[in-house]
Amino acid sequence: MKKHGHYCKICGEHKANEKFSGKGHVAHICKSCTAMPLEERNQAMTLTRILNLPWYLSKEQCAWLKKRCHDDRPIIKEAAQQAYECRFPFEERNRQKKQYHVDHLSLMVNDDVYDEYGDEISLNAIFRVSRKDSVISMTEDGQEHAVYIPSDKMTKLLKWMVHHLEIFCWQEDYALGKDDWNDDDEWDDAEDESEIIDTPVCWQLDITYRNGVSQQVVSYTSLPDRAEELVSKLMGYLFPMEDEEENPME
Repeated sequence: MKKHGHYCKICGEHKANEKFSGKGHVAHICKSCTAMPLEERNQAMTLTRILNLPWYLSKEQCAWLKKRCHDDRPIIKEAAQQAYECRFPFEERNRQKKQYHVDHLSLMVNDDVYDEYGDEISLNAIFRVSRKDSVISMTEDGQEHAVYIPSDKMTKLLKWMVHHLEIFCWQEDYALGKDDWNDDDEWDDAEDESEIIDTPVCWQLDITYRNGVSQQVVSYTSLPDRAEELVSKLMGYLFPMEDEEENPME
């Protein structure tokens, strides 16, 4: 339905024609916005344009929005970054993938997982992966099983963790401490807070990267799909199936 009145590109509102002067009518600037200081008016116009951008951007609109993400005006910069992230949610993660190179990883699992045959098994173990030593190990019931893999295969495995599993985002995606239990549906049936306090850690990831960054993810809920995929991958290296033993890296 056609809106009545005239559109102001500064405040983004449709107003009656009498709210515009002759020049303001042509310029799409109402009398109220014309009275604003020039700097304030320009900022308001830019902000309105950001808020009114279509969901699917043209090449020119995308380039304009990316430029506004580095604007000197904080309010414009923040609004542009939020608008850009909403339309391109994976771009920032894809950019970060180039910065993260796993150096050492430790994954503690105290949960039920599925083996290569699809059977559910109870696992209480610690997996360790070392780029420097090119070794994958698992400690369970006081016993350690380790396997050496060639450095090029280790590099491929660690890249897979970053690019496919996006392991550098697990801290943001999966970390769940006891303080967060009220926000998680799995705790809805807890009779009292003591049940939460006594709940053991279900899995924990400690990881360091070659750039010196360290992350820790502690969760009291079941393994997410990507973490279970990592466990399955590491188990495949440690205990290859018979038809894979001759060349377990392929």
